Amino acid sequence: MDEACKHHDISYSRNRDNLDARHAADRILAQKAWERVIAKDASLEEKAAAWAVTNAMKAKTKLGMGLKKKRREKLASARKLKVKLKKIVHGPKKPAKKTALRKIVNAARKAMKKKR
Repeated sequence: MDEACKHHDISYSRNRDNLDARHAADRILAQKAWERVIAKDASLEEKAAAWAVTNAMKAKTKLGMGLKKKRREKLASARKLKVKLKKIVHGPKKPAKKTALRKIVNAARKAMKKKR
């Protein structure tokens, strides 16, 4: 397993800009890790680690890697919009009673100052 990870890291360092080669390295590492999962001579610890590596590499190639820059920017702006919409829908974090009470107190103070 360590040797497969080492080859994966070397492949990544040699192919910084080639996304297809990186995906191929991820698939190879996932396959080698899966071979350790089903191996009869592997311990339970090694099988668990290999299973985690297999799933991480599969998820990495399917979900996160290789998003084009414009797509990443669209996702980021969509997240920002979602946060803004949540603030609008859920309102301010301060309870409405306190802000209303403060407005009433401030109005009373202004009225008292005018009378003096």
